[in-house]
Amino acid sequence: MKFCQLPRQRISEHRLIIALSVYFAAAYNLTFWAYAYNNIEPSGVLAVLFLLSLPTIVITAKYLLFNLVLLPYSFKPIAIFFMLIASAVNYFAFNFGVIINADMIQNTVETTPREAADLITFSLVLWVIISGVLPALVLARTVIIYPQTRKKLVITRLVRSVAALAVIALIALLLSKQYAFYGRNHGEARLHLQPENSIYAVIHYAQIQAAANRKFVVFDPNPQHKPYPDDLKTVIVLVLGETARTENFSLNGYSRNTNPLLSKQDVISFSDVHSTGTATAVSVPAIFSHKTREEYSASDAKYEQNMLDILQLAGWKVLWLENNDGCKGVCARVERVYFDPAQKSPLCDGIYCYDEIMLERLATELEQLGENTLIVLHQIGSHGPTYYRRYPPEFKVFNPTCDTAQLQECAVENIVNTYDNTIVYTDFVLSRVIEMLEGYPQHEAGMVYVSDHGESLGENGIYLHGLPYKIAPKSQKTVPLIVWMNEQMKKEDHIDYDCLRQRIDTPLSHDFIFHTMIGWAETHSVIYDPKRDFLDPCRTVPLPR
Repeated sequence: MKFCQLPRQRISEHRLIIALSVYFAAAYNLTFWAYAYNNIEPSGVLAVLFLLSLPTIVITAKYLLFNLVLLPYSFKPIAIFFMLIASAVNYFAFNFGVIINADMIQNTVETTPREAADLITFSLVLWVIISGVLPALVLARTVIIYPQTRKKLVITRLVRSVAALAVIALIALLLSKQYAFYGRNHGEARLHLQPENSIYAVIHYAQIQAAANRKFVVFDPNPQHKPYPDDLKTVIVLVLGETARTENFSLNGYSRNTNPLLSKQDVISFSDVHSTGTATAVSVPAIFSHKTREEYSASDAKYEQNMLDILQLAGWKVLWLENNDGCKGVCARVERVYFDPAQKSPLCDGIYCYDEIMLERLATELEQLGENTLIVLHQIGSHGPTYYRRYPPEFKVFNPTCDTAQLQECAVENIVNTYDNTIVYTDFVLSRVIEMLEGYPQHEAGMVYVSDHGESLGENGIYLHGLPYKIAPKSQKTVPLIVWMNEQMKKEDHIDYDCLRQRIDTPLSHDFIFHTMIGWAETHSVIYDPKRDFLDPCRTVPLPR
C-alpha cells in the first residue's frame, strides 16, 4: 500500500505538541543527555532528584516553545523544518561532537557545494531519513484538530504557557542550589539542546550581521613603503594553511616525523600559537586584520581595510593563489587566481587539486619578479573530513588510513594516520616553496606559514573543528607558525635569526600576523603595532621611519 493511501490520523493540537515535545527531547537531544549524565556529581538525594527533574524541565521547555510558535496554518511547516534541522544537527553533534553557535552558522552559510558534498554521507542521509524525514511524513499526513474559535485557541495557549512556566519555576525553586551549581560549572549544557540552541544561534548570527558595518572602513589612507637603505627587491610568500594543528608537527616535538624535509631547512617553528577562531570563516579574515581577537568581528572584517589592502596601497604587488574554497572576502581587492579542479592535470581529480598546483604559478611569478611582491598561497591543506584526498598516493606514509568521510566508522589511530599524511604533504609543499625561493639569491626572499585553525581527530569523541572557542579543545586552537628567510633577507632586514630561535616558545597568536607582515614589508602604517610584530625584538636595526 502506498504511503499516500494510508488513513489520516486525527489528533488535537494540544496532544500533538506534547508528543512533539517528548519526541524532540528523546530523539534530537542525545548529546545533551550524554553530557548531563557524564557531568552529574552524585551526592545524596538532591542530586538524584536533580537528575530526575531534567527530563521534566527539558520536555516542558520544548512544550513551552512549541506552544508559542506552532500556530495554525504554519504548524506543520515549522514543525517539519525543526525536525529536519534538528535531525541533521543531532547527527553531527552525536557523531562528531559538533556544537552550533553563531560562528558555525556563518561557516555553514559560507560553505561551498564542494565542502558540503564531503559532509553528505550515507550515514547522514540514513540518520536524517529515519529520525527526520519519516516522522515529518507522519506529521504531514496528520489532521490537527484546533479549538473551534480563535479566541479559545489564544486563551488555551496562554493558560498552557503559564502552566509550563510555573512547572519550570517550581522545579527550579525546589532545586535552586543544584541548578545554580550546574549552570555555573556546566553552562555549555545548553549548547546541546535542540532545536532551542540552533534557533538561538541563527538569531544571534542574524543580529551580528544586521549590526555589521557595511560601509568600507579605511584605517590608513596613506601607508608608505620605507625600506632600509640599499634594500633589494623583496618577495614574501605567505602560505595560509588549512586545518593544521601544531601538535602534529615534528618540528614542534611530535613523536612522528611529519616534517622530514623542513627539519633539514633553516626554518623557525613557533610552538605556542593560538588561532582567533576555530572555523575558517572567522580565522582567515582575522589573520589579515590588525585587530586583536577581543576587538575583531568576522562580520565587519569583510568591510574593513586589511593587510593586503595596506601593502597594495603602499606599492607592493599582491597576488592571492586560491586552492581552497575562497578567501572569505580578504582578497576581494587584489589580484587573485583560482585553480579549476576540472583542468587536465595529474594534480587535479575534477573535484580537488593537490596544493602543488599552486607552485606552477608561483614559479612563473618568481621568474617575472620586478617589484616588491607578496604572494599568498591558500592551501586546502588538511581539510576534513576527507583527509585521504589531500595528498598524492606517494605521501601515504602512515598506515592504515581512514579513506572515508565517515570518520566515526574509523579507528582513531587510522584517522590520525591519514591526517598525519596531510602534514607530511604540507611539509613537502613548504619545502618546495623554500627551494624555489632559494633559486633567487639576487632578491630578499622569505616565507611564513600559518594555519587558520586546528582540528580534533576523535579525542574524547570530538571530530573536525568549529566548537565555541571557550570550550574548544586545545587541538582546535593551536596552530603551526613557520618562518624562513634567505641570507639576503636576514642581512638586509637586519634580522638576528639566532634571536628568533631563542623565542620559539614565546606565546603568539593570529593577533601578531598582520603587524609582523607589515613590519617585514618595511611599510609604515598608523595601525602598525611593533609590540605585536614577533620579528621586531630580533631586529638589530630599527625599522626606518
